Amino acid sequence: MNLHNIKRLLARKYLSLPKNIKPQNKSVAMEIKLDRKKDYITKSDHKEQIMKYLSWKIKPFALYHEIREISRIFNFSPEEIESILKELEDENKIFPLTAEGPRDIHYMLKADIQLQLLIDMKKSPQKPAFLISSRLSPSNNWRKEEWVIIIQDYVLGKNLKSQLPSYADFEPLRYILMHMPTFPEWMPFFQNIPIYIIDTLFHEYKYIWASGLLHPNITCMINGYFENEKIEPTIREKYKLEFAFYQYILPGHINEIPQKISTDMPEGMYYHAIYHQYRGDLSKALDLYSQSLKGMNTKTFDNALLNLFYTIALLNDSTIESKKTLRNLFMRDYLPSEMMPAQLLALYALNEKMESAIEHILYNYDKFSPLVKVLIMLITHHYQLQKKIKLNISNDEIQQFIDADHLKLLQLECSLDFSPYIGKADCLIQEIGFPPLLPPFQKMNEWERVLALLLDKSKELSPKNKEKKESSESQSRIIYRIDRHYNINPYLQKSKDGIVWSKGRIISLTTFQQGMSEMNETDHALTLCIKKLSNDWEEKSRMRFSGAKPIMQLVGYPLVFSDENPERQITIRKEEPQITVIKTTSGFKIESNVDTNKIEGNYMVKREKETLIKIIELRNFQRDIILILNRISIFPLQAEKQLTEVLQELNKNFIIHSDLPA
Repeated sequence: MNLHNIKRLLARKYLSLPKNIKPQNKSVAMEIKLDRKKDYITKSDHKEQIMKYLSWKIKPFALYHEIREISRIFNFSPEEIESILKELEDENKIFPLTAEGPRDIHYMLKADIQLQLLIDMKKSPQKPAFLISSRLSPSNNWRKEEWVIIIQDYVLGKNLKSQLPSYADFEPLRYILMHMPTFPEWMPFFQNIPIYIIDTLFHEYKYIWASGLLHPNITCMINGYFENEKIEPTIREKYKLEFAFYQYILPGHINEIPQKISTDMPEGMYYHAIYHQYRGDLSKALDLYSQSLKGMNTKTFDNALLNLFYTIALLNDSTIESKKTLRNLFMRDYLPSEMMPAQLLALYALNEKMESAIEHILYNYDKFSPLVKVLIMLITHHYQLQKKIKLNISNDEIQQFIDADHLKLLQLECSLDFSPYIGKADCLIQEIGFPPLLPPFQKMNEWERVLALLLDKSKELSPKNKEKKESSESQSRIIYRIDRHYNINPYLQKSKDGIVWSKGRIISLTTFQQGMSEMNETDHALTLCIKKLSNDWEEKSRMRFSGAKPIMQLVGYPLVFSDENPERQITIRKEEPQITVIKTTSGFKIESNVDTNKIEGNYMVKREKETLIKIIELRNFQRDIILILNRISIFPLQAEKQLTEVLQELNKNFIIHSDLPA
């Protein structure tokens, strides 16, 4: 280092020498400070390189593996790498994913950091060497790695594929994809993602900000979901309605609901139900809750707070019918986590046994989302259940979850039990406009609870002859399971309450064809689609549903499920044949919603995703036209006149989307 550089460094504040250093020691002190500065610059630079490398990985990483890899690629010492990774974790720039054991723990960079680093590398004219050397090549995990390679190619400036993969079953990958709309540079990539994957991303993002009590990125929501023109307007409106839980419920803007939200959709109805519930109009609230659940074809909500509010409304109604509804919903050994707070309250208020539910809560508490934890803490404290539910809940613990301006409603509900919100109760009531909803605590001895329960049960009892008749009449229904090869099998299910159904037993097609008392109009129509296979000698193989006709009969039918995953409902949707003509610089591109590789007879059947099957019925000439059009993908620009004439004729029998007049 020359004299000029030494003087320049000495002039900086962080390298100035103490005045009490003796002249003979000044050169030594200067060397020490220069070494420290060099170490600081080196560590900072190494930290940036490591973060870039981890962002380029896309996938989660194991620390013990990456320490070896980074050391090999950059020639950094393992001790330095371990120190930097620990520093990144302390700064919340990387976070661990849930795992069964310490050796299974994988980490990820925060999505916003990772996406920004990748964009910085994309914009930089000089790419780091590891961008090429560490690029993935397809392997046995191609379903995961194909997405990784596509993202890496985008960073390298390569053209996007016209159609991105139609799956995203890799959870950490979805975490990155759902945050892409935050950055304008990632929007071209995001808008190429299939719509039904975007729908999955929205609902996962919704879970993060609703159940996680986090502050959602409004830029991400607007760009990716509310104003994304690739998404149908009705779906966008539904997204906005679901987001209203964050805008109006959690912040406590209850009084704004009538002006800002309509009741045209079921999602809007439950917001209005909450508004009327806080106003004390219980009858109107219950009516809206009922209409909302019916419109969504479900018995409960997918949100813990909504389920709790609905339960409070039923408890306040205190009629025999409401108590029956509560018992049907909650008298079960296992319920999903979004039902647990409501179940805890219902069992306590109905004087039922709580041991099984409490055991489930204690065992799974650490896995619950922050919203579920807060509501369980609240009910435990409010109804003085600490001796039964030993969670060691403190004021600090609940405060760390809800001490934010966008969670004022939760603060209001906690204002009777937790400080500092007890002291803010009057201010919260004045700001929100309503007192808390949670019913007041009434201390009862166990014998009082038992007598109250006996009284309720006695009121619910029907006359003996009516009870005997009702108990002998269980509900039955026929459902259909369909596998990946479109083989269909009917199953008979039974239920006592119309909510919980048995797994079902398969119905032989011989019995099915002869007719059953449980059959409805759809079932009878399907008996005409059964074909006898004379070449098969196995009894069970002689009868089959033939071709695509039975699938057509099941269009829009709600009782269709996956054979591989019987809990998964499948929608069968019918579409009309469509032709799309897009004008490009090189000519007119012809596309169709009919996949010619999937045509069988006069039908095209295609599994769009795990829960959706698309079917198109084609008349002979429609099928022939689609096959003819498929011979040429792009017509030259000089074909405009002839193509216009053809489209005018095809418009009589096809839905045409065209840049030309049809």
